[in-house]
Amino acid sequence: MAYAFKRELPDSGEWQSILAFDKALRIIGLVSGRANVGHHLSRKAEWLDLYCLYPILFFSSITAICKWPSFLRPIVQYMTPQLKQMRKVRARLTEMLAPEFEAQRNGKSQAQNNMINWVWKNSAEKDRTTENQSLIHILATVPSTYTVSFAVAQCIFDLGARPEYIPILREEFQSILDSCGGTTGLTKESFSRMTKLDSFMKESQRLNPLALVSFERTALESITLADGTHIPKGAHIAAPSYHIGHDPKYFENPDEFDGLRFHRLQEKEKNGSGNLTSKHQYVSVNETSLHFGYGLQACPGRWFAAIEIKLFLGFLLQKYDIALVDAGKGRPTSEIDRFFIYPDPEKMVILRKRSY
Repeated sequence: MAYAFKRELPDSGEWQSILAFDKALRIIGLVSGRANVGHHLSRKAEWLDLYCLYPILFFSSITAICKWPSFLRPIVQYMTPQLKQMRKVRARLTEMLAPEFEAQRNGKSQAQNNMINWVWKNSAEKDRTTENQSLIHILATVPSTYTVSFAVAQCIFDLGARPEYIPILREEFQSILDSCGGTTGLTKESFSRMTKLDSFMKESQRLNPLALVSFERTALESITLADGTHIPKGAHIAAPSYHIGHDPKYFENPDEFDGLRFHRLQEKEKNGSGNLTSKHQYVSVNETSLHFGYGLQACPGRWFAAIEIKLFLGFLLQKYDIALVDAGKGRPTSEIDRFFIYPDPEKMVILRKRSY
């Protein structure tokens, strides 16, 4: 994270404008790339550019293809510019990954703690082809980079629009850093103690989640639920997660941003030993928090995402002052495309390096 911030953000004590989503995407791309493919590849300029471009093309291809009836899509795919470009990007990423897999085959790979090693060691011999292995890593860019960057950008806009939270969150992050001897001493337990930052993130997600709905499914067979609701075979279903998050039945003053809402709920519901419960954490999934899915199919990478976001925001708060370009206009509004909710990629915030 320290390397990514130094590489991507201005090193100036004067206010400078940045595109919030673009910088979030590139920094998260460097961080998740480090975990996925290691330092050697993730820091190459061409890799980072393509690694960040692929998920953009992935989603824009979905939008373009879904405008057509399903029976025409097998034909239309060959005339869709976004899909053509996505395939070219995937081919180049595969070329860049190929030497890493060759090193694994020949036993010459360095013992790095990254996804290339993890996937290779846990793959059957028949699945250790360059095509199979590269596809796993390339598809991993969508959840590990793109969707995490959405959440980061939304949090940046919320910090800029609500500067009263900055000293509160900054103090919490710094106190935990001090308690563990700096960033190198941060552990999973350290991040779990960042309850105010966790609450701020969850409130940002509640008001501006990744999508209007979650838990999207197609019924493979007809089924009648316990309450008598009948779902016919082939029906498309989804949970209205956005509207649940805005329902006064579940949340007091649901249309107001309250960055410490979930922190207070956690404090209120501590168990008998004084420990925090997990019900109101950013990664929690329950009937009123469905943004990561629910049940056995809930997002398995949400803990990694939460740590990435906390580390990003903690570094940002520690090293920079943050403000909106035009505070008088308020927080930038999100864009909606079908069910997806996007932070506006053209909106900027201003940063100033702190002098401490």
